[in-house]
Amino acid sequence: MWIELTEIHLKEALSGPEVEAFRTAALADGQADPVPGLIEAVVRQIRSRVAACKSNTMGAGMTIPDETLSAAKAMLAWEMLTRLPGNDPSLYETREKRKNDALKYLDSIAKCDAVIEQPATPSEEVIATPVFEQVSGNKRQATRRKLSGL
Repeated sequence: MWIELTEIHLKEALSGPEVEAFRTAALADGQADPVPGLIEAVVRQIRSRVAACKSNTMGAGMTIPDETLSAAKAMLAWEMLTRLPGNDPSLYETREKRKNDALKYLDSIAKCDAVIEQPATPSEEVIATPVFEQVSGNKRQATRRKLSGL
């Protein structure tokens, strides 16, 4: 099943006081609430990694596979806590490990090593994924013989 990531999920990952502390610390006069922007950024990162595996079909709208919900929560918690001043280092280390584990899981989805449920309603959206050619080998193209006389 594909789901929308919401503030409720964020409050499941962090305590209510942590969310409110973030809002208070991150807002200057006239500044918009940063939470919706963070949620959208995390959703886009997850959708991009899901789209990297050509066998995956994307869900409609700004939805993510429910298998990635814990990864999304870890990423949101990390993004928020790293923006707050004066964090407890032990809390920081725990959240960083969760975020790194989440990114490893998303990388396995991108490589098609982890299988996700395909959506009931596919999206028409085209998501750009990085395209690169991996070149390996150590055969030299330019040798002394080829370059002699230059």
